[in-house]
Amino acid sequence: QVPGSLFREGGVAANRARRLGARVVGTLCQQHAERHGGSLLWVDALEAELGAPQGTARRAGSALAICELLRSDVCGTRSQNLCQKVLGLMVPGAEEDAAVLAATCDGLRRLSEQRALVWEVLDTSAGGTTMTRQAFLDRLYDFSKSVTGGLGDTKETELGTSARELVHSSWRLLGQLAAWGGEGCDDCIERLVAIGRKCPGEEALAALGLALSAAASDPSTVSGSASSER
Repeated sequence: QVPGSLFREGGVAANRARRLGARVVGTLCQQHAERHGGSLLWVDALEAELGAPQGTARRAGSALAICELLRSDVCGTRSQNLCQKVLGLMVPGAEEDAAVLAATCDGLRRLSEQRALVWEVLDTSAGGTTMTRQAFLDRLYDFSKSVTGGLGDTKETELGTSARELVHSSWRLLGQLAAWGGEGCDDCIERLVAIGRKCPGEEALAALGLALSAAASDPSTVSGSASSER
């Protein structure tokens, strides 16, 4: 049975517990696979929960937990398919709840701290069932429309908790994806800079600064030290 904290409905406290629960699930699954010859724990149940109704904690929790699993290579040949299903939540119309989308962004960012799997799936899914690289980056950029369209900042009192978390999560994901370099790096940074030019507020600039700092790291090293070239 999957730990209940993953699927508990609620507000900010439940969302935080869900993220911690996902990390625990990821660690336990990795340890189980190492001790039992690659046998996967909970993966089928988590994959099934991605098909839960829109806006539910079950979707958010399964996306987070699957991404934690994918940080290591315990899923083997299933990795790309699982990542593609999580990315499927980002397709316009597939999920519109801000809390679920923020959880998906956070999960994909956590995954991208260790592996370039998101780029690999996007680069092989052109014409497939998920999204192209361009469409995915455009989707992340579009999450900031409420800020770039007039607010100019990400203050919780003006934007709301869920919307604010989604905006910041999308920025952090763009920064982490940029850290892998290559063709997608410039695309991510250009979008972050474009957002920054329309967001003069202190909170927005601080969050964008953290995203750009992640872009300057090198995820291929254990410590994620800064890349001198970038």
